[in-house]
Amino acid sequence: MSQQVIEIHGGKRALAEAEARIEKATRRAFYDVGTELRGIQEGGLYGKKAAGFATFEDYCQERWGWKRSYAYRLIDAAGIYDKLSPIGDILPTAESQVRPLTLLPDPDAQAEVWGRVVDVSEQTGERITARLVKQEADRKLAELSRNWITVDEWPDADDVDRDRALQIRQTSKVFNRQDNDSIEWARWSWNPITGCRHACAYCYAQDIATRFFPQGFEPSIIPERLGIPQASKPPRDAEMDVGWRNVFTCSMADLFGEWVPEEWIHAVFAAIETAPDFNFLMLTKNPQRLRSFNFPANAWIGATVDRQSRVRETEDAFADVVAPVKFLSCEPLSEPLTFERLDLFDWVIIGGASKSTRTAESRPDRAWVNALEADARNAGCKVYEKPNLLDRIREYPGGDR
Repeated sequence: MSQQVIEIHGGKRALAEAEARIEKATRRAFYDVGTELRGIQEGGLYGKKAAGFATFEDYCQERWGWKRSYAYRLIDAAGIYDKLSPIGDILPTAESQVRPLTLLPDPDAQAEVWGRVVDVSEQTGERITARLVKQEADRKLAELSRNWITVDEWPDADDVDRDRALQIRQTSKVFNRQDNDSIEWARWSWNPITGCRHACAYCYAQDIATRFFPQGFEPSIIPERLGIPQASKPPRDAEMDVGWRNVFTCSMADLFGEWVPEEWIHAVFAAIETAPDFNFLMLTKNPQRLRSFNFPANAWIGATVDRQSRVRETEDAFADVVAPVKFLSCEPLSEPLTFERLDLFDWVIIGGASKSTRTAESRPDRAWVNALEADARNAGCKVYEKPNLLDRIREYPGGDR
């Protein structure tokens, strides 16, 4: 074994040992500090007789350099830790892991969420972090707020509730930024409607919804999100990169699925029209329904064509579609595709299959990709290759990258 290899392995072992010592030293540090602070506060030990301070806040600031908010976070975290201790051996190791639990209304909800966090960690192998706790806490808060209406509940809602659900409400929330490079053709996502019934085996969205959405993947409308386009503004980067102007709309749904009420679709269109500085990209596997709608001027309309059997119905439908940009998402490209009317489209996106709980990640045969791209070029289409292809082409309608 070379000296370099020995040094690498020795360095990894030394790092692991050092990190284990750090974890051991800090595992209950926040709890111990919070508990002692609580005793000082409740016993009045910070006062003039013992420490000479007028208030507990003054004591924390002068003695420890801690702002009031930090001291009370430690106290709150210690209290929650005490309540979690009887339910299992795996407990928070940092105040930041407990902080999201303080937003929940009672100890039962806190214990439930922490139990979910532990379950997710054990099932997926993911480390318990503040981010993971926040995700599960947010999910519980959504359950408690019940801010959605499922498609099965919609027929039973009265006219007043329906009208209220479809109104565009003022909000401070903005589009969700997509940091995942696999969807870099749209740097934002917006999901006023979620859920789908196509039941595609390779669907990553179903995995996400099952884990994070309290309503799961059941088709639902979330009324408070209809105001988000009006509250969002494109960043400066949008001047140079159209991806920062593009919003993947209903990325966690098929807006044009047969199960989606028509009034939901029109509510989404109305919201889109309040944000003319953005392009709203919508994908469907039900292209025949597109014939029924007049689209906003800033709507890019696309269809997923992952196999040859979808080609004919998509071409027939898009012959009747009027939109500023019409596009195809050939992802995952699961077999060679032959089109007769690629001239109907402005843009072709090509990619493989992302990993899901039911399917492995896969990449299409490069010969299929090359043939489809040659046909797209001949038809005057822009081409965009997803990251799961190797040598990538990335073009947009209206400007190259």
